[in-house]
Amino acid sequence: MKKNLLIQNLLNKIYKMQRIKLVLKKMKIASLIDIFQTLSFLLIIFIIEKVKFHKSLDYKNANIQMNIKSTNQLYRTKSCKKEPETVKWIEEYIKPNHVLYDIGANVGVYSFVCYEHNKGQCQIYSFEPSFSTYSALCENILINNYNDKIIAFPYIITDHTKIGKFFYSSLSPGDASHSVNKEIKRPTKQKLQKSFEDNSQFYSFIASYRLDDLIEIFNLQKPNHIKIDVDGHELAVIRGCGSILKSPELKSILVEIDKSDPDHLNLINLLQSNDFIIKNIYPHGDGTISNYIFVR
Repeated sequence: MKKNLLIQNLLNKIYKMQRIKLVLKKMKIASLIDIFQTLSFLLIIFIIEKVKFHKSLDYKNANIQMNIKSTNQLYRTKSCKKEPETVKWIEEYIKPNHVLYDIGANVGVYSFVCYEHNKGQCQIYSFEPSFSTYSALCENILINNYNDKIIAFPYIITDHTKIGKFFYSSLSPGDASHSVNKEIKRPTKQKLQKSFEDNSQFYSFIASYRLDDLIEIFNLQKPNHIKIDVDGHELAVIRGCGSILKSPELKSILVEIDKSDPDHLNLINLLQSNDFIIKNIYPHGDGTISNYIFVR
């Protein structure tokens, strides 16, 4: 009975939206095709709106649910296995009442691990400028009821406070390898939606902040720990943290470093000049990219 009612409602919507006039012989076939196409679209929209696909994150100590709308989001559910050192850093260094800044949070995996490990007794600021991934991050915060302690910002964190240009490698939620203020030097056009295929790059203008300025403007709590994973933009993030780096409240930094980037030594030197030492290095893949943990 409910199914019949649903189908009838859908058909009623079709007739109202399309104003199909089957009495016109010349339009009869076209109208039937329109009915089928519109019905198909409505069914797809109904499924997207009503059916939620969730999958548990591979974090063994808590049941963290992740919303799935793309293959990239599905891939992110295996992030703890991909970066066990990040999970270990969270569990060893971040304590109750500490403040974590998750810069390049993507869909929120490590922010959520931090929340669960500390049983919600910590403050987390998660930063993700990609509009599609930021939306996924916010959805994940809500479905897990983390909105009491996790605040998400759709901002670029960098070395200047102004409107910045953000170049997308893909519009898929959960994807990465985007770029700030410079075109992406790799063929990514195939990954963009078809409507953007004629453009060499797709970008949007997004508010950019030095972390020092953001804390002052919004009166945020200062970080005890910072995680930085921004695909080649790490040095700019650190340069925008002049006052923060000098703060005795800052205990540790986990940052992804690409040794093929000519600026990577400048990043290391800048942190060491602020009394941070390299505690651990965890290579990924061929070892070009590694997660560095700095402490003092």
